[in-house]
Amino acid sequence: RTVHPEYRQVLATYARNLGLAIEEFEYERETVLLAPAQGFYVTQGKGINEVRLAFMLKIDDLKRSLKILREALKLYQRTSTQ
Repeated sequence: RTVHPEYRQVLATYARNLGLAIEEFEYERETVLLAPAQGFYVTQGKGINEVRLAFMLKIDDLKRSLKILREALKLYQRTSTQ
């Protein structure tokens, strides 16, 4: 599963307008979409180091999403300490 190309462009524009970088990561031909949590708070400064994971209706989808996220964080940890 991947993000639809038109939606990918909307996300890129949104991120650019907020001054955010969008990074992409794929694991076993799947990806997850995390939204910056800052936009979900009205309090200034809240959510700046948080993300929102979309709600999953199926437990198997949630489990796969967490596995993908775990692999992405492993890669991030390896590359950010260099």
